[in-house]
Amino acid sequence: MAVYGDFTEQFRPRPTFWRLAVVSFSQFAIALLIANALVALAEMGLLVYVANPTRWVFHATAASTLPRLADPEPQIAAAIAFALVLLGAIVLTLWPTRNTLARRLFVSVFAQAIGVFGATAFAFRHASLLGMAVGLAAVWLCARAELRAIGVLASIVPLDHPLPRLKHWFVRIVPSMAALACVPLPRNWWLASGLTVVTLLMNASRRPTRFEVVEEPELREATATLSIVAVAVLAFSLWMWPRKLVVTAKGVRVERFVRLTR
Repeated sequence: MAVYGDFTEQFRPRPTFWRLAVVSFSQFAIALLIANALVALAEMGLLVYVANPTRWVFHATAASTLPRLADPEPQIAAAIAFALVLLGAIVLTLWPTRNTLARRLFVSVFAQAIGVFGATAFAFRHASLLGMAVGLAAVWLCARAELRAIGVLASIVPLDHPLPRLKHWFVRIVPSMAALACVPLPRNWWLASGLTVVTLLMNASRRPTRFEVVEEPELREATATLSIVAVAVLAFSLWMWPRKLVVTAKGVRVERFVRLTR
């Protein structure tokens, strides 16, 4: 029985490293766009709380480069940041999805992006001591999401030993975070470094708990589909970088930023 068990383990369908890297990079691109949009929405919510704006301005990308639209009490900003952490925890725990490898991994990626680049980035934009508590909550969310991702991968890949876990961690996390750290945005490099360190510790110290049987383990369809979506997301991000979406009572329009020069 052991011989047949080893044979099955060895020839079980599994994703190649390059497909896993492409899928993970694409998923982080999509999740970060959503996280930045949520941060922009939270900023407008704070502005509505302290004032009565005549127009709503949304920045789909590069939200951390923009000045704060409002300066409310620290507990209000911390409450919104905690709400983003709670959103990530709800998605990680309750999001209904098909039991495919790509969709299971995206749930973990989305929770990590919301926790780090959504909640933590928002909390430190409105720097306060409560931001430290939000950071700790985001660390907990990222650790839990990483354990979930390891468990999903362990259903198709033997990850009982640290070295295979570190190989798959490197392929999934390091290229995306390295590319993100190279983008010249405030706090970007240490947010990416923090997520990298937390996920590394989870892979180095914890043995996975396997989940149920996972469908589409080779990531063939997901690689093709997510590659196209990621290219579209990156193109949209570059196009939106110097622009903003303005919503008023008269309609919706896209405006370019105006730089004042002397």
